[in-house]
Amino acid sequence: MKTLIVHIGTGKTGSTSIQKYLKSIQPALSEKNIAYFGINLDLVPSPKDRPWQKPAGTHILQRMPLESAKVEVSQVLVEALNSLDDNGVAVWSNESIYEKPLLYVHALQEAQSKLGINVVVVAYVRAIKSYVASAYKQWGVRHKTYSGSVVGFAEWVGRQTKFLSYGAALKIWEDAFTSNFKLFNYDVLDDVRISFMQLIPGCEDMLPPALQAKDNASPGDLHLALYALYNSLFAESVLPIDVASLISRNKLAHGGMLEGSLAKLYPSGQELDDAIALFTKDQEIANQILSSKQQPLLQNSLASSQPSVASSADDATLNNGVLSLLIAIAVEQEKRIVSLETLVATLVKKRV
Repeated sequence: MKTLIVHIGTGKTGSTSIQKYLKSIQPALSEKNIAYFGINLDLVPSPKDRPWQKPAGTHILQRMPLESAKVEVSQVLVEALNSLDDNGVAVWSNESIYEKPLLYVHALQEAQSKLGINVVVVAYVRAIKSYVASAYKQWGVRHKTYSGSVVGFAEWVGRQTKFLSYGAALKIWEDAFTSNFKLFNYDVLDDVRISFMQLIPGCEDMLPPALQAKDNASPGDLHLALYALYNSLFAESVLPIDVASLISRNKLAHGGMLEGSLAKLYPSGQELDDAIALFTKDQEIANQILSSKQQPLLQNSLASSQPSVASSADDATLNNGVLSLLIAIAVEQEKRIVSLETLVATLVKKRV
C-alpha cells in the first residue's frame, strides 16, 4: 500500500528545519523509494505548471476561490501519488496546511478513498506562552503581514486571535483522520527533525545530526528592534528579506519610531498572562487531543511576576543599539559609494 505522510504545522514548531533536512537528503530518500513532495507540491515528479507550485506559493493557493483550489490540489496530488510504486512512500511538509482544513482535508481524503492511500497527518504544537511571543516576533515584526506601522504585542494579538487559535483547527484534523492524525508537543522535543524522521518508514538510519542553530529562529531583541524600525517606514506588508536593503538605503534616519519607544513593543509579563488567558480554551482542545494520543500536555507558567519576560533590554539600550547598527550600515554604504565613484571615474578616464 502507498503511504503519504503530511506534515501540516503548526507554525513556529521547527517546520523550516524539517523541510531543509528533507530537501538535503532528497536523493537518499529516492533510493529508498521515498518521494519528498516539497512545500507546495513543488518537488513532485509530474509537471509543475500551477502558479502556486513553488516553495513560496502558499499565499497564491490559499487566496484562490476554495472550490478551484480544492480541484487543483487534488489533481496535482493524485497525479503525483499515481507515480509512486505500489509500496512507495511520499512526504509533504507545509506548516500552513493545518490552518486551512476546508481546503486540504478534502484532497487528502480523496487520496484515501479513491486511491487507497494510507494518509498519515502529522502536526506539532507548542504552549501558548512561547507560541504567541515567537509568532509576534515573526509575523508581527520581522515579516510584517499587515498595513501601517509595527504595532505592540497586545494590539497584534488582539488582531490575530483567529490566526493564533490552533486548537479548533487541529480538532478538525483529528476528527477527519482519527488514529492517522499524529500530534506532538514541540516543547518537550530535543530535535523536531528526529521526531519527524522516525515517522517515515525505512528512515531509521537517516536521522539528522545535532542541529547547530535553529532555522528561521525568532530575532533577538536588538535585531527585532531593527526590523520594527525599518518595517514601520512602510504602510504595506514587508518581507524579512527587505531588511537586507538597508545597506543601500538611508531612509532609516528619518524613522518616526526612532524617537519613540522600541521597548514598548515587547510583551510585558502581564500581556503574556493576558494572551495565555485569551487562548486557554483553545489550548485545552489541543491538550485533549495530545492526551488521547498519550502525549505530554502543553504547559504554561504565568509570567506577570517576572519583570521583563520577552526582553531584558530597556528602551535606551535598544535605541542605542539600533543607532550603532545604523552607523555601521552607513559606514558600509559609504564604502560602497566611494568604490562606485572610483569605478565611474576610472571608466570616464578611459573614455577620455
